[in-house]
Parts: sequence; C-alpha cells; structure tokens
Amino acid sequence: MMILKICGGALLVAFVTLIIKQLKAELAMPAALAGGVILLLASLGMLAPQVELLGNLWYADQLKGYAVPLIKSLGVALIAQTAADICRDMGESATASKVEFAGKVEIMLLCLPMINELLDFARALLLG
Repeated sequence: MMILKICGGALLVAFVTLIIKQLKAELAMPAALAGGVILLLASLGMLAPQVELLGNLWYADQLKGYAVPLIKSLGVALIAQTAADICRDMGESATASKVEFAGKVEIMLLCLPMINELLDFARALLLG
C-alpha cells in the first residue's frame, strides 16, 4: 500500500528535520517544507492513476463485497493517524497533515466500489 511508503517518508522527514534543528536550526524549516511538498506530491500521485477508474465507476459493475474495503479503510486510518501523531509529537505538524491527507485519499479510493454500488442503487430507484 502506498500509505505505508508515505508514512515511512513522513517519519524520515520528521527525523531528518529534528536532526537538522539540532545541528543548524535555520535549515530545519526548509527541510521540513521540502519534505512536506514531496509527501503532498506523492499523495496526489496516488490519485492520478485512478482518474480513469473514477470515470468508469459510473458505468461499470462492481463486486458486492463490503467487508474488505471497510477493513482496509480502518487499517489505513489507523496507520495514517499513528504516523501523523508521531510527526506531531516531534513538532512536525505540517508533515502530520500531509500524512492524514494521504490516508484520506487512500480511504476514498478503497471505498469507490461501494460508492459505485450506492449510485447504481440510486439510479435504479430514480429510473424505476
């Protein structure tokens, strides 16, 4: 899962920034900012390949299972929140926000089949 890579990157950014703060405090902010931008781009990069899937979801049949996406979403939420909390504890609230954003993006992508099923249900109700 991509969220594990992003969480690992966020922790790495937080550790590097913490070390830089001790050695040369004026370079800590640019390092944290650069790391945050990289994490944000990685998060947005997770969404880019799914644009075609998002377009096809309106018309394609999906699996009927609900348990797997819900359990995966719960795992992503827990991992992302834990990594974000660690980053905040280290004083890296910007990095923590990027991790939370990445977690939300991945949860959204995991739930797309259920969203499609709800839309199909709504179409059936509206069209009779």
